[in-house]
Amino acid sequence: MHYPAYSKLAETYEIVAVCDPDQGKLSKWRGRLGLSPQDLHTGWEAIVARDDVDVYDIMVPIELNYAVTEAVAKRLSGKRKAIICEKPLAGSFK
Repeated sequence: MHYPAYSKLAETYEIVAVCDPDQGKLSKWRGRLGLSPQDLHTGWEAIVARDDVDVYDIMVPIELNYAVTEAVAKRLSGKRKAIICEKPLAGSFK
């Protein structure tokens, strides 16, 4: 996760929610970030539906990256939200 960078920018960014299909990882992030259970999501659809999120940092396996990023962008279209996607969008040019 990009947590070390966000922690250095704590005056600018506040992590308000986390999404991961692994409940164990979500529990660890809850403790580390002090989030409430309603701030933990196992599917990206729920976190994209939130109005209090301004920046979406997408970190999924490369084979899912294009599909998830495209779907998130479509859901957020016209909402003036930011999407960060640092991995390649696909594993090949095909």
